[in-house]
Amino acid sequence: MEHKKTNNISIYFLLSVLLVCLVFLICGCSNDKASEEKPYELKFAHHEPANSDKGKMFQAWANEVNAASNGKLNITVYPSSTLGSVVDGMNMVNNGICDILWSFTGFFNKEFTATDVISLPMLGFENTVHTVDAFWELYNQRPEIQKEFEGLKVLALYAHPPAVLGTDKKVTCVDDIKGLKVRVPTGPATQVIKEWGAIPMTIPTPDIYQSLEKGVINGYVFDWAGIPGFKLQEPTKYFLDIKLYAGPMFIVINEKKWTALPQDLQKIIEEHSYRKLSMTIAENQDQVVSAFIALMQKEGKTVIFPDEKQLAGFKVAADKVVKQWIAEMNAKGVDGQGLYDAARAVVDKYKK
Repeated sequence: MEHKKTNNISIYFLLSVLLVCLVFLICGCSNDKASEEKPYELKFAHHEPANSDKGKMFQAWANEVNAASNGKLNITVYPSSTLGSVVDGMNMVNNGICDILWSFTGFFNKEFTATDVISLPMLGFENTVHTVDAFWELYNQRPEIQKEFEGLKVLALYAHPPAVLGTDKKVTCVDDIKGLKVRVPTGPATQVIKEWGAIPMTIPTPDIYQSLEKGVINGYVFDWAGIPGFKLQEPTKYFLDIKLYAGPMFIVINEKKWTALPQDLQKIIEEHSYRKLSMTIAENQDQVVSAFIALMQKEGKTVIFPDEKQLAGFKVAADKVVKQWIAEMNAKGVDGQGLYDAARAVVDKYKK
């Protein structure tokens, strides 16, 4: 009897051990499965407010990509320079502070000297949509531009709406701008203002409104779509749609982060990016501009669309500044003339 009892105890013990092992095996498989299903995380940084037109578009893009991945990818958007200032953008995306960045080449003059051929004065861009195919084709053609994006994968390329001149005095020809104090961005636009006989002023964007209201400046150069965000239309009486320049904009992802993604997730991002994403942003910006111009006219603001004769007077100085830029690029060992000719060619090619 004792022998039989001992055998029963052994069987019970063996069954207990097997049960414990089975529990551990199930839990282990469950943990492995959970680990496999953990989504790839990407941080998308930009400097627009979350509730702005572009802020909403970037969030919508992230939502679409996330949904298409069926939970395998999670792009989190950080608006309003949450992860760092605009001038730190390239450092952020190169060093993993963010994985995806939307920004403007004008914040990084040393990094994008060749790419800034897009922003040369009076190059001929008519609207934002016009910039998309022109910019992409130029990027694919020119190794000097591709080199400036090394270490990054480009997801979108376009330029902001061609810049307008907003003033407190009516300007219809180049002689009207002489002596006016005009807030300008950095780069060739500053030199053009000087050539026109105006006085370029460097003022932070948030201070433009008060500076114009108090008479510190007589006007500013700004892209149409950006004006309402800072309410610059309120102290502005006149708008000259001179299309002075279009600033290159981009969305990029860290190349190492990109290559670490599975091919199926890369494909999903690609299907929602490139010209498709660029054109979505551009079309939105042009709609914003059209609606804003109509609103300004309705409110009694004067919006002037110069004819070819009027533009010719402004273009003399613009052409001079372009020649100076070409010389400066040549001095740096970059084919300035070749870059400019290529830019003009794609601008003309995609002009409607």
